[in-house]
Amino acid sequence: MANDFSTVKNNQTSEKFYLARIVPRRTVNDDLVSIGGGQYQMTFPYFPQKALANETELTKVDVISGAGEWSYDEDTQLLTVYSTPSSSNFINIYYYLFYTGGRHKTITEDPEDTATAIRDWLPRIKSNPVIDSSVEDVIEGNLKVSLSRLIVINDQFEFQAYLTDNDSFNKAEIKVWLALDDIENIQKIYDGRVRRINLGETTVNIEFDDPLTGILEPSLMGDDSSETYFTEDDFPNMAPNSTGLPIRYIFGTASRYQTKTDTAITGLTDAQKIEEQSLELCVCTEFSNSVATTTNREWGVCRVSSDGFLAFGFTPSNVDNSAGGYTRLDGTAAEVDKFRVGDTMLITQAGSHYERVVLVDRTNNYVYITKNGALSTSAVVGSNDCPTIVVTDELGNDFYLLYSRDYTTGVVTTSGGNKFLTITLVDNFETNHAGLTTLDPGIHRVKYKVRPDTTSGQHGLVIKALLENAGLTVNSASVTAANSSLPVNCAFSIPQFDEDDIKRYVDYVQIILKSALSYISLNNSFEIEYHLFDTPLSTAEITNVDILKDSMDIEIKYNDIVHQIISFNPHWSSAEAKEDPADTPSVTEINLKAKYLHNINKVTRFRHVLESMNTRLAKIIDVRSERRVIYNFDTKIINIDNIIGDDIKLVRDGILGNDASKVVKILGLRKSPKKTNLIASDLLNI
Repeated sequence: MANDFSTVKNNQTSEKFYLARIVPRRTVNDDLVSIGGGQYQMTFPYFPQKALANETELTKVDVISGAGEWSYDEDTQLLTVYSTPSSSNFINIYYYLFYTGGRHKTITEDPEDTATAIRDWLPRIKSNPVIDSSVEDVIEGNLKVSLSRLIVINDQFEFQAYLTDNDSFNKAEIKVWLALDDIENIQKIYDGRVRRINLGETTVNIEFDDPLTGILEPSLMGDDSSETYFTEDDFPNMAPNSTGLPIRYIFGTASRYQTKTDTAITGLTDAQKIEEQSLELCVCTEFSNSVATTTNREWGVCRVSSDGFLAFGFTPSNVDNSAGGYTRLDGTAAEVDKFRVGDTMLITQAGSHYERVVLVDRTNNYVYITKNGALSTSAVVGSNDCPTIVVTDELGNDFYLLYSRDYTTGVVTTSGGNKFLTITLVDNFETNHAGLTTLDPGIHRVKYKVRPDTTSGQHGLVIKALLENAGLTVNSASVTAANSSLPVNCAFSIPQFDEDDIKRYVDYVQIILKSALSYISLNNSFEIEYHLFDTPLSTAEITNVDILKDSMDIEIKYNDIVHQIISFNPHWSSAEAKEDPADTPSVTEINLKAKYLHNINKVTRFRHVLESMNTRLAKIIDVRSERRVIYNFDTKIINIDNIIGDDIKLVRDGILGNDASKVVKILGLRKSPKKTNLIASDLLNI
């Protein structure tokens, strides 16, 4: 199909018409009649798109030959399914409604695919829908999910036929196209879900949301609720005090990583161990009221995406046992980079040795472990998964468990494709720790620190995971470009440490956008694109000729200017950054121009979720320390194919500072067949 949309849009005399296709659904259990052989039939007067038995889609065929299939004869309107309707098996048919504005049109079922069936698009649209899209308060990372509406003529009450007790428009798919003169000049405008229907005397008002509505749902991360929360029904052997606790979804780290001096170590004054209060609680999933050393062994830790535990392992280039209280292992930067205080390991050399990391020197690439004078350069640190496991007894005493000797690790793949990380405590492990009584999940606390493989922690990939698990399609190329421009990993968990429950996807998407100074937008293929905010650059000009008369409004904002930002990440603290100086989660930036030019003395604490903030905070302070300018204006239909985030060059009178032009970034759009309203900002100094 030849598409000359970009040229025809400039012709203000061209015919402009919308096409709207809605896909409601009907449960047909009451109407299906058995014809024998496992098949059921009925007359269905609409154009079916697909058939589902509960959530399982049936296969459409010309001639049914087996279970799980369905067929439809358009000439006789006869629907046949090979699936038994019952009180536990609902047969739902999704069907098409085709509407247009103006005069009747005969167009293919998919206006962009001439191979699909020809349909009658009924001239029922009374007023063209206005399509809104925007990123509201983008620098703060607040997303606005837009609402639009379609008014359909219903003077003969024909729409009531689609609203029986067995019909539903709830979240029904609605797609909108804009065509210019000819169906070949067509562009996708909107892909949303029906939110509400209101019937008047002669019209139907259909309100619908855009695809971003998906991120307003609870963040179950692609799994069933039974896998997101522990409940007694799903885990009958679970410890009662853990009922209903969410299973954290971890990106990068799971610890605020507070440390305290390890008084058991001598000869190394800076030796540290993990502060138990900074760890996260494990959940006993094999609870028994009969507390014994052979029960209560299996515990849930957290969930991650495609990667499991981060693993380390190396053969040291040198072993130094000269100082009392500890042993030093020398390695390469890549090997030592994975270690944190509290990690434990199995070392093989003339038997098995179980040790704990007490300090990491990243300058010299040294790993200090508990004392073992028997080790030499032939010692091999096994490829160990590296959670830190701490048991606290009823008296508040901490016991650090050692990998392999006291516990083993496991990974279970959930139905949503995520990984559920677990630990299994070795039978009678308590005997390895003087003073530790038999583990009782009702009294003892088992806590952990775990780091999944950081390849899954890039900010763009985390955004992609969040959006896709919310049911959205993400443009992978935009994610790759954003990760390349800002190669920083995320480090946080869902829920966050100060949350009691799992929140909506949008809350976590927003905090990443705010942290990375980035945004998401819908392109004209209904994909979500992810981009970093950067200096607007464009040669595509909009002049006085293009801007409709008296439509320009320029707003200058001073109320959100700050002169100092103190950034912090509670999941990845400055204590952990001391171990890895390349990662700087706590950074402060000051802008003296904001303080003295704007007479501002305003400091803000900036919570983020990145492992390193030293590069991105400079851009954030550049934006937050300047006045914000919003250009709001209408143009002809020439901007109908723009999307959020596009850069344009304003060339007109009245630019601030009497400049001849200004390049701005589009932050909001409202599209109609006759004009396009744009909201843009120059993002000064970014």
